[in-house]
Amino acid sequence: MTARFNDQVVFDADTYIGVSEDPSIQFPFKAEQSGQLTLLIEDNEGKQFSTSTEVMVN
Repeated sequence: MTARFNDQVVFDADTYIGVSEDPSIQFPFKAEQSGQLTLLIEDNEGKQFSTSTEVMVN
């Protein structure tokens, strides 16, 4: 799984063990500017899943 903020990798992990269908994923991240945070996960069959959210910094 890979997390990107404004197209820059901020977290990358290889999960060699099973991950639940609806996992809770936590990693340290501090945005210094607003932007797009995207998480991409690829399963063991090669299917890719992603979700994105807008991060706002005041």
